[in-house]
Amino acid sequence: MMVPGKIPGIWDQFRVRFSIPLQHVWHPDEGFKLAQIRNKANAAAKGDYLVQVDGDLILHPHFIKDHIAADKQGHFIGGSRVILNKELSEKIFREKNIALSLFQKGISNHFNGIHSTLVGGLLSSIISTKNAFNIRGCNMSYWKKDFLAVNGYNELYNGWGREDTDLVFRFYHSGLQRTYFKLRGVVYHLWHKEADRSGLTQNDTILEQTIQTRATRCELGSDQYVVGG
Repeated sequence: MMVPGKIPGIWDQFRVRFSIPLQHVWHPDEGFKLAQIRNKANAAAKGDYLVQVDGDLILHPHFIKDHIAADKQGHFIGGSRVILNKELSEKIFREKNIALSLFQKGISNHFNGIHSTLVGGLLSSIISTKNAFNIRGCNMSYWKKDFLAVNGYNELYNGWGREDTDLVFRFYHSGLQRTYFKLRGVVYHLWHKEADRSGLTQNDTILEQTIQTRATRCELGSDQYVVGG
């Protein structure tokens, strides 16, 4: 239903096309506050299992299906990405064509773009990983109860960097395991200018404290936005 005098936004357009409820959580652009908006969105989410992406991605048609098929209690998923260069990214926006080939000019990290549910599942059954530093928050999934148990993202992180790694270390410290997730959950990362990284040294200090103390929770996290939290 349209409100008289109101121009329908993109979310209004999507809501009428979706067969499931679509909720839009946002906050004003007051700098790089990724941890905060993810906490707000995840606290508002109604589902038991959360799949997390960024807005600068093109998702493989089976992206969500792959994550749901691989979810396991006591585990979380950290996927990978295919990198698109500036020229290819601009071409996609110009031509509005997201049909991509792994062998076309402008693509790197080709292996990350190979999709095979069968082989990926087999690899996951024989390969384990405890790496936290190659996690990309643009391609993650986890149980909401596990996210809330570690109090979500640490909002002490200001500016770009390390908030995803901190979350993963607290997952590990809480006893969770990471699912090996190659050949599934493919995403293509569009080129954009890098965010300011001037706060990275301070963020590294926060991360080191999480690692050294084997912290399982952060103080300034998602419980600010959970009703009754």
